[in-house]
Amino acid sequence: MKTLWRFSHKIFWVLAMMVLTNVTMAGNTLLQFETQELDLDTGKVSEAPIPGDINNSEADILISYNADRTPHAVVVGTGSALVIAVLVGTPFDAVASKNLAGLDLSAPAMDTPFGFADTVIVQTANGAVFKLGNAQETEAGVSFDYARLQ
Repeated sequence: MKTLWRFSHKIFWVLAMMVLTNVTMAGNTLLQFETQELDLDTGKVSEAPIPGDINNSEADILISYNADRTPHAVVVGTGSALVIAVLVGTPFDAVASKNLAGLDLSAPAMDTPFGFADTVIVQTANGAVFKLGNAQETEAGVSFDYARLQ
């Protein structure tokens, strides 16, 4: 009985640590066009200090609005060391960390639409690499999934 307790106690702590370390590893969020931004490392959504201003931010991304086409959404990096790659026509679930080798991450982001079938790769100023995808555009913003790759 004592051995079973020790074993189950260890399993509990291992599972608890897995849950705690993965809290900000993946999620789904809704960002309003140009007025809200997302810190991918923490999962925190905040109001942009100055709407659309990418230079005065501590977050990683915001969603810009391009009225000239549909979808209107464009992922824009807001950090100085941030780099982005847009994988047009590549589904979110098809991208894994093994797909990153040889990927051209460029800064600043190109004016490329962010649609449901596209995946955006973002490297944060902290060096973490995330994928964003499954974008669903609304009148005021975009909801999307994100997950840490590295």
